[in-house]
Amino acid sequence: MKHIQCKNCDFQFEGNYCPQCGQNANIERYNLKYLYKILLESLDLERGFLSTIFSLLYKPGLSIRLFIHGKRVGFYNSLKLFFISGAIASLITFKFDLFNTNIGPLDFLSLPDQENYNYISGKYFTFFTLDALPLFSLFTWIIFRKKGYNFSENFILNIYIASAQFILTILYSPVLIFYSSDLSMTLYGMILLIYNIWAVSVFFKAYSAGGLMASIASVLLPAVLILFINYGVYRLSPDFIWESLELLF
Repeated sequence: MKHIQCKNCDFQFEGNYCPQCGQNANIERYNLKYLYKILLESLDLERGFLSTIFSLLYKPGLSIRLFIHGKRVGFYNSLKLFFISGAIASLITFKFDLFNTNIGPLDFLSLPDQENYNYISGKYFTFFTLDALPLFSLFTWIIFRKKGYNFSENFILNIYIASAQFILTILYSPVLIFYSSDLSMTLYGMILLIYNIWAVSVFFKAYSAGGLMASIASVLLPAVLILFINYGVYRLSPDFIWESLELLF
């Protein structure tokens, strides 16, 4: 076998890896193909990314339950999926101002600075989704505590649900872009709500009437509470934070 000189430490060796420093012998020149390759490798998009998305859309509660119980080969990392899908959803919503509205769910209270809050919460909905995860996890943990899942497992459940909702946002975005109306926005909200309840009820095997009501409560109660928490966060945050976000995005 031909000797190779390591490009990192100049050691002469045979094989695929330098025994002196461990560097790969096959060092490729940077080009678009190589950049695409290392991007996929860094995100592991070739390992379970699409199959996980399909599972979350087709059988969310079941696939997440199996993952929690140890069937994890081929299932994409929850945090990576959350941030990747959230980033793509954000890019789309920023580009087309999909949630740039002066109307919000708290309007009936006529709160101070309500109009600007509606704009901020709509435009940066992914940030507000992130801070909602612990609260949703707390509610599913408490309401379904007899099922035996700890808080961390409930957090994983809600991360995957939130990731799937980002994916649904991406898939539904052409409707919001080309057929924007109160009806299309209402349908969008209903799709996310029904998906969330469906995922929770299947995950906890809550198929009875009481179980379904518990699933609805575990979704609606934190959803209402987080509206007020996010409004409080917005009001207490210095203006320069939102002004900086406006400059960045």
